[in-house]
Amino acid sequence: MQISIPTHPSGLTAEWLSLVLGAPVTDVAVTRIGEDEGFTGGALYRLTMTGWDNLVAKLSPLDPVLRAQFAKSNAREVTFYNSLSDGLPVPNCAYAASDPATGTSIVLLQDMAHARAVPFIEGAGSTDVEAVLRTFARIHAAWWNAPALSGLSGAGILSEFSLADPWARYPSALAELLPDITLPDSFVALADHAALNLDHIYDHMQERGPLTVLHRDPQLDNILFDPDGQAILLDWQMMGKGRGIWDVAYFLISSVPAQRRRDNEATWVALYHDALLAHGVTGYSYRVCWQDYLRSVLSKIFVTVVATTELDNRSDHKRAWRKTDLTRLLAFIEDHGLTPDIWNFDYD
Repeated sequence: MQISIPTHPSGLTAEWLSLVLGAPVTDVAVTRIGEDEGFTGGALYRLTMTGWDNLVAKLSPLDPVLRAQFAKSNAREVTFYNSLSDGLPVPNCAYAASDPATGTSIVLLQDMAHARAVPFIEGAGSTDVEAVLRTFARIHAAWWNAPALSGLSGAGILSEFSLADPWARYPSALAELLPDITLPDSFVALADHAALNLDHIYDHMQERGPLTVLHRDPQLDNILFDPDGQAILLDWQMMGKGRGIWDVAYFLISSVPAQRRRDNEATWVALYHDALLAHGVTGYSYRVCWQDYLRSVLSKIFVTVVATTELDNRSDHKRAWRKTDLTRLLAFIEDHGLTPDIWNFDYD
């Protein structure tokens, strides 16, 4: 029997849960979590059931346009929890399914209500940053150059999301959303080059060299800290393969206040690199790791531009989120004097 996938919380019934959990559920209370947190239109619901531990249901977007837009992303998360998550610092998954015909998906996860969240706009402190980097190293080392990576998307994600068109619309979208921000020439030069050479850069960063599983959206809204201080990664919709430092750069650029990053980033990149070595990774020098770190600025340029032009940023919370994200990115570019030459792979 094919089990339907709910598109609305009203479908999270005791009968449906009994089918997917394989044991009777006699009653369930469904409560929305985070009314204005996500950008992609999906929703989270806490399921409270007599005789069961609480679960969190993650539904695909109710809006059919958004549901189609993020169908492949949501299917990737289902693949991650069904095939790649065992033993990693992620929530336990009770059930995950997607339907390519309709774009619907659902993931039932361990309720992490006991874990601590850090607001994105506040930014991560040093202890939490180090916990995140250790989690990255553990996940990346576990899948370092693994044969199973051949089935994962690297540069293939570009078939779903382009940069050229969003970048062409970005200045006007930014002027409407954040009229007090003027883009510096350095950012414009990097984005111009990236929009014209995206396939080439992604080929080098996510199809060649030492590859591993990437989260590809590891910002603070997608991270919790358990009572032992371990960082737990959520929201694996953008999951794929590539150079592990891509996740490190994405996190440090977006989720750490600029001055704190400036003061510590060399130490933090070294901590990540040392942790990889401690987990058994070989053949990846610190020099290459640092070079890849700077090149991974593309991770934030790409997502910042696409998210500003394609997603709903109208609420005060999301507008403040976008401003914080962009100002931290601009500071990173200025701090390192980055130019398109950073993506000159000829001298590798």
